[in-house]
Order: sequence, then C-alpha cells, then structure tokens
Amino acid sequence: MTASRGVYLLSLSVGLLSSTVLLAACAGPAGTGTMAQRVVAWSSGVYFGGSGGQAATLIADNNRISYITSHGNDPAAFRTDCLVLENDSAQFNGTDLPSPDTTLTNLLSQAFDDDGKAAQDCYLGAGKDPAKMALSSKLRIAALANIQAAQARILVLTAKTAVATDPPVTSAPTTTGNPPAGSTPGS
Repeated sequence: MTASRGVYLLSLSVGLLSSTVLLAACAGPAGTGTMAQRVVAWSSGVYFGGSGGQAATLIADNNRISYITSHGNDPAAFRTDCLVLENDSAQFNGTDLPSPDTTLTNLLSQAFDDDGKAAQDCYLGAGKDPAKMALSSKLRIAALANIQAAQARILVLTAKTAVATDPPVTSAPTTTGNPPAGSTPGS
C-alpha cells in the first residue's frame, strides 16, 4: 500500500467515525426524557412534520397520483408516480420506525404499509385494470387517514396545537385542479 493511499484510507475512516459520533450525539439517548420530549426528538430526527417532512411528502405523492387519475394522463407517467410513492413509503417504514409511542408507531406503520400496497396496485393497474386502481385509491385514502391520526397523536403527546407550517391533511386525495405545487404530472 502506498503512503498516499494509507493516508486516504485513514482520513476516510476518521471522517466516517466522526460522522457516526455526530449523528449519535444529535439523536440523543433513545429512552430519556418525558414522552413529549422523546416524541419531539423523534419527530424532529425523522422530520415527520413541517412543509417538507414525511407527512407532506406522502400527501404530495398521493395527490399527484389522484391528479393523474382524474386527468387521464398516460400510464407511463402514472407508473412513475406510483413508484415514487412506493419508494417513499418503504423508506419511511424501514428507517423511521419505531417511534417512542406504540400507538403512533402503529398508525404510521399502517399508513406506510397501505401506501406501499396502494403504489403496487397503482403501478400494476395503470391504464389497464380499473379494479386495481380502485383498490389503490381506497388504500391511499386509508393511508392519509392514518397520517392525519398520527399528526393528531403527535400534537396530543407533545401538548401542541397545529402550526401554520404543518401540512394540511385531506380525508381523501385531491382529484381536481392543478397538479400539486412543484410537480408536473408524471414527474
């Protein structure tokens, strides 16, 4: 091994170790503090709330699919947005649970599972299977209801009221109007 390669590997190792220590320090002890403190730390760490958080991401994913459904866009564009929903729900389910609260974890796990199943039915049904598309819509509505319940649970656990930056949650995906902000059908 050359000296420069050894220095590079050592620098890389130190950088990775430093990043790991920094992330662990930011996360804080998992089981310390009141339930409210643990939920605040968890939701901040996984960035569940806010206009760019997980809830907003899943709501936007669902609304894009509903928009495309109601405007008859091509199946390829449809499948692209179905894959985005599937990837987002799988990522959140795989990396961000459990939460400090069992009820909150169950609500989010069900929402992520429903969105994942909805995305699969959406992908397989795009442009050819109305029954799969109907099931996808039903599952997406159930997922959004659980996201809304999870948001409410966080507010109860942390004794907060909703703030203006929290994304609005609808009881059903939107089906009319313009595509969601920052997106184009099929993107």
